[in-house]
Amino acid sequence: MDPAGQVTRRTTARNALTSLIVVVLITACGRSSNVITPPPEAIPAHITQDLPATLEEARALHDNGDTAKYERALRGLALSSDPAIARRAQTLLALDLFDRKQYAEAVPALQTAAAANAVVAPYLQLRLIDADENLQRLPDAIAAASAILANAPSSSAASIARIQLPGLYATAGDEANMNAALGGLATVSIDMLTQSDFVALASKLEKAGQSNRASELRMRMLLEYPQGRYTERIYSEAGPALDALTTDDATKLAMSLARVNRYDQALDLLRRISQRPDASNSALYRSVRLRALFSSRNYTQLLAETEGEQLDASLQLLRARAAWRDDKPQEFLAGLTRIEKKFPKSKEAIDAKVLRAKYYVTDEVNYAQSIDNLRSAIDAGVTGNDGENIWTQGFTHVLANQYGDALGMFDRYVREYPDGDFKTNALFWTGKIHDRLGHIAERDAA
Repeated sequence: MDPAGQVTRRTTARNALTSLIVVVLITACGRSSNVITPPPEAIPAHITQDLPATLEEARALHDNGDTAKYERALRGLALSSDPAIARRAQTLLALDLFDRKQYAEAVPALQTAAAANAVVAPYLQLRLIDADENLQRLPDAIAAASAILANAPSSSAASIARIQLPGLYATAGDEANMNAALGGLATVSIDMLTQSDFVALASKLEKAGQSNRASELRMRMLLEYPQGRYTERIYSEAGPALDALTTDDATKLAMSLARVNRYDQALDLLRRISQRPDASNSALYRSVRLRALFSSRNYTQLLAETEGEQLDASLQLLRARAAWRDDKPQEFLAGLTRIEKKFPKSKEAIDAKVLRAKYYVTDEVNYAQSIDNLRSAIDAGVTGNDGENIWTQGFTHVLANQYGDALGMFDRYVREYPDGDFKTNALFWTGKIHDRLGHIAERDAA
């Protein structure tokens, strides 16, 4: 992922957290705190006369880009005799200083706002962690994270603090506490809300010289949440940890990556596996690789790699489908015939008939062949999802102008699938056929 994209996402996340703090703050504005709050810095009277009297007016200054006057307005409103207005102004002031990277001033402002607003205190302390870290006050950052865990252990802020804590200990050179904090992450799930924090933690561990722990964390992210937006970056940084997996485990990871459309990473991992001595003996590896080639539309390569090989029924069917998509119809049809002869009682033999039926309607028009194959599949009990094969055979009869047979199949579909997805189509074409035949009463009844 490019650096600009990372900055954009971090900025978006910070803006979302700011919005959350403000919403919770507004909700709790009527609550009081028993904590004695240090008073904000006083503003001379001749200056306050020119400042907004309400928070709404102050926000207008912010929206217009007048940051200096906005800050002065918030400092003035923080002295309000109305406790709710004072608390909200204190919090907005702290967030404004933090967002403008005025960390030295933001730290006491965040502390004041957190002391006055118990509900949003954990989220303000998350900003305090970042501010202290930027000021290289690691003991203070660790203390802020620990305070969140102690005072609001079940909050979403605690989940973030729990992820940040090992990185703070690693940066401080406290390996014992780092290991203990990493152990505590076992209960924190990796998902779309936490993945970015885990990625940042891995980078901090790497920077602090804890490469092995960083690799372990990256492998956990790949195994538990391969669909995440940072997967490409995590995979590129995993390095030797991928080669440390057993062949079967590496193959399963490749399968997971392919399942969530991370084909570049899946194919790269399969390439790495192919260089292992035991790869040629792994049926799982072979199957996953061929399916990844198919799903990523590398049909020509799949056909070349399987030329003349003895494949099981499922992979033989996969090869036939690849030939069809690679515009090699004769190889496709030959593959279907090979399956029916070699695996006559398999599920794939029936699937081959359904595929052939579709081919003789879409690619090489031969309705008789299509109908024969569909009839064989249906007689074998394979009616398709929601009776699709019954409907398809009926419509193929329509294309072949075999109206009597079409009506029979449509009637069967409606009887066997009264709530089926193709019922409306069956009734529509029943009416159309009766109309073509001049059966007005039957048409209207349909």
